[in-house]
Amino acid sequence: EEILDEYRMERAMLEKKFSAMMQPLYEERKAVVIGEFDGAIGEEAKKLKEDVAEEGVVEDVNDEEDSAAGGGGQQDVRGIPQFWACAMGHVDVIAELIT
Repeated sequence: EEILDEYRMERAMLEKKFSAMMQPLYEERKAVVIGEFDGAIGEEAKKLKEDVAEEGVVEDVNDEEDSAAGGGGQQDVRGIPQFWACAMGHVDVIAELIT
């Protein structure tokens, strides 16, 4: 009984410590999911493609498809579309309820 109480106390302290350390990561994830980082992520991807192009590597096929499509009916998509629907769909118990 005494050992179990000590274990619970130390575990609670560790959870509190690491919860505080993980909070900035959770905030960053939230910003990505809701679309606050879309511009920063897009700029990083663009810079990476430019760096690859400078090295003489073949460009991504998706760029050609996007330009061929003309961008006529594109929506301004922010964040990760259908994030929660996809996440919950991977949990068997919940997937049965939502499908």
